[in-house]
Amino acid sequence: MKSTVEQLSPTRVRINVEVPFEELQPDFDRAFQSLAGQVRIPGFRPGKAPRKILEARVGRGAVLEQVVNDAIQSRYSEAVTANEVKAIGQPEIDITKLEDNVELVFAAEVDVRPEVTLPDFSEIAVTVDPVEISDEDIEEQLLSLRQRFGTLTGVERAVQDGDFVSIDLSATVDGEEVTELPPRVCPTRSAPASSSRVSTRPSSVSRPAGRRSSPPHSSPVSSRARKPSSPSR
Repeated sequence: MKSTVEQLSPTRVRINVEVPFEELQPDFDRAFQSLAGQVRIPGFRPGKAPRKILEARVGRGAVLEQVVNDAIQSRYSEAVTANEVKAIGQPEIDITKLEDNVELVFAAEVDVRPEVTLPDFSEIAVTVDPVEISDEDIEEQLLSLRQRFGTLTGVERAVQDGDFVSIDLSATVDGEEVTELPPRVCPTRSAPASSSRVSTRPSSVSRPAGRRSSPPHSSPVSSRARKPSSPSR
């Protein structure tokens, strides 16, 4: 087998392959063996029919077509390896010559990796502008980290602005404790006269890291609170 490579562009080549029929004998053997197992000929067991009878039964063209299809795939792979072609896609194959018992010639066009010449990095200079970081920039980043990763911890003091408060809620209607709220708790008209009472008391106070919010209760309440733990500079 002979093969040559023609460069069509930086990213595409044509591989020309010439295969003499003498090298296709193993391909013919495999083709006849495959056909012998598929074709049923009276008087012969499966796979035992002679080649001439098989060829007369299916035709020379069918045998040649199978041999050429198998040969092109294997010979193309051999040509790519022999010429060190870095193919990156499926080839477009064109049979340019097929002469029975003489020669098989085909061409395959395929995309390849381009050759890239890298410069000498030691001669490349890079200028980096100086960066000024103020205390405000650092504080802003620390605050962002506290808000993202800070956790709540309890503190023993009165509620302050920015705290998170856990509240125990109890409600009574006509002196009876309400365990479940009715489906409609906000009537559009005046509600009937009844004695109801809702009482709340903070069960715990939590102080977040770097977050501000309106206090949930305006008067100081002595309770168990939680103190934030947050990243420090």
